[in-house]
Amino acid sequence: MRWKSIFVSLLIVAAVVLWMAGGNIGNDAVRAAAVANEAAQGQVSASATEEAFLVTVRLSVAEKFARQIQINGRTRAPQRSAVQAD
Repeated sequence: MRWKSIFVSLLIVAAVVLWMAGGNIGNDAVRAAAVANEAAQGQVSASATEEAFLVTVRLSVAEKFARQIQINGRTRAPQRSAVQAD
């Protein structure tokens, strides 16, 4: 039973290592193409071509919003309810 647990643990560790390393595999071609494109435009120095990395950018626009909560309910005749916002 002990060897089975060790084997399963090592298998899981190997899978996680391969999964994490997979993010770096294949990006070399993308990096090389980006560096070549920028170098062709004269935007990159020689030292930057060796240390280039891929960056993802997302445009974000802030919007104002008012938080609204709608509450529906019924009260019995002699009872009252008070709702107050903090």
